[in-house]
Amino acid sequence: QRNPDQYCSNIALKLNTKLFSICKRSRAWNTAFDSKNGIPWVAETPTLVIGIHLSHGLGTDTTTCVAATGCLDDGCMQMAQDLKVQQKSDIVGSLLMQEITKSLCLQFCLHNKCMPDRVVVFRGGVADTNFDAIIDTELKAIRQGLFDVVSSRVDDFECLNQSVCQKKGCLFCTPLITFSVGQSDNVPRVVPSERPTTKSKNVPSGTCVDKLIMPFQNGMQLATSEDKIPREKPAGTNMQLFEVINDTGFDFLLVGHGGLKGTSKPIFYRTIWNENFVWRKNEASTQLTKEKLELCTNCMNFQYGTASKAIRHVPVLEYSKRLSNMAMGYVGYLLGRKGTSDSYIGLAAREPGDNNGEHEAPETGPDHYIKSDVSSCFPPFCCCCLLVHGN
Repeated sequence: QRNPDQYCSNIALKLNTKLFSICKRSRAWNTAFDSKNGIPWVAETPTLVIGIHLSHGLGTDTTTCVAATGCLDDGCMQMAQDLKVQQKSDIVGSLLMQEITKSLCLQFCLHNKCMPDRVVVFRGGVADTNFDAIIDTELKAIRQGLFDVVSSRVDDFECLNQSVCQKKGCLFCTPLITFSVGQSDNVPRVVPSERPTTKSKNVPSGTCVDKLIMPFQNGMQLATSEDKIPREKPAGTNMQLFEVINDTGFDFLLVGHGGLKGTSKPIFYRTIWNENFVWRKNEASTQLTKEKLELCTNCMNFQYGTASKAIRHVPVLEYSKRLSNMAMGYVGYLLGRKGTSDSYIGLAAREPGDNNGEHEAPETGPDHYIKSDVSSCFPPFCCCCLLVHGN
């Protein structure tokens, strides 16, 4: 090897990622701020970070693989994953999103012995025109999934805001949600203002742009408006409202990686929902401002288990992207499109709740999905699961 130090560092990084468990919390490194371990803001109180990515079939293929990854620890090194298949759509179906949320939340509860107080969702591959559909469908489904987990873990559970909640979940009975969209296909490019001395001629890793070139929607308080997030709490709740609620926007461009060739292409993070800026569950929680969101996002870029440097995407999105792309290579066999052996048909196209085992043609729409069992239908994913799970 030309550089044995980097080679050994990569091996140690992967081993520490795989060996991480509840008993042995071995990490590749710690992002320490003020003598605290873990990711800034995420390590303050139990926080679940979720990344969701979709991979679509080519041409006339009507299949979409939905992969989700959740961070189980405050250092965002150990991950849990879930994989579902649905009809081709840019929006994840409501029932499908509920199952994904419940699966990741239950794994977080088993790992940390408690429910998360906050949930941060990073969603990849969403256009600006789909923001309203994401809020109406996916965000409500995530809320419903969290409510189902909370109500199943607490006997005789009742929400203090029943008139609004109606057993669908609200911010007073479920963890607070922040929803951010990571757009990789964007027009802006970030270049140094002065002639750089480095060989790559690019901006350094961690360069963030959050002013001047932001779109006008950034200052319209779309993520924290009173129409979306109420300012009055029901009687009996212990939640607290932050004193200063001055929303100046949460959108920013982040160049997480260090480009070696060409011009570095940033990720455009668009925050469309931010309850953690308005409310908090306990005294340990601080306000999720734009500066803290930028800091924790940049720190998470260094926690990728197969690279000793920062990557372009947030690791939860990168893991989900890898899993969904791998799944697309096996969907043809699992649906019986290639080969006639019944052993390859591992997915049953049926209506949700239909347990008669009959194989029927799936209907169109994101809610009519194809249920899958990752452990039995996707044996090649064992290598991926060893990498991201660690137990």
